[in-house]
Amino acid sequence: RVWTKQGEIIQSIVDNQKTIVTSGHNTGKTFLAACLVSYFFDSFPDGIVLTTAPTWTSVRELLWANVYKLRTEALLRSSEFRNFTYGVPTMLVRSESWYARGHNSKSSEGFQGRHGEDILIILDEGPGCPDHIWNATESMLQSPQSRCLAIGNPLIPSGQFYDKTLDLGWNRISMSSM
Repeated sequence: RVWTKQGEIIQSIVDNQKTIVTSGHNTGKTFLAACLVSYFFDSFPDGIVLTTAPTWTSVRELLWANVYKLRTEALLRSSEFRNFTYGVPTMLVRSESWYARGHNSKSSEGFQGRHGEDILIILDEGPGCPDHIWNATESMLQSPQSRCLAIGNPLIPSGQFYDKTLDLGWNRISMSSM
């Protein structure tokens, strides 16, 4: 179940190509991102979901651990999981053009170059994602149906994440940690 602010974020993903969410710690951002990975993967044939975070450990142990838990508890097809590391998958696959995948943000190779009608890109802990990931993300948002969700704690008043919070092309949502 999602709470009101998470529902607002889901609606923003439906209505806007680019959504940026700022909030404090432990408000359910990463859980919601995991829900969106699963939803998008199950809803869009030949859809592509790409996720990243500043560290591979964050990709695997936070976002993809939540994806795995949600899908396992829902008894969804475990045969679609791939790339297990320390017992946690970082990929879901239905075909060569229909998948969800976690990426390391150290380089844009392997992250960029994806094109299709239905693409969802999730930047978890967005303030820590390097410029080349932000640039690759922008280049992949060519289709009107493509979507991006950037989430994070607004601790640093500079960088791409901060700049996007001021960009009118991004729908900004703030979640209070209170």
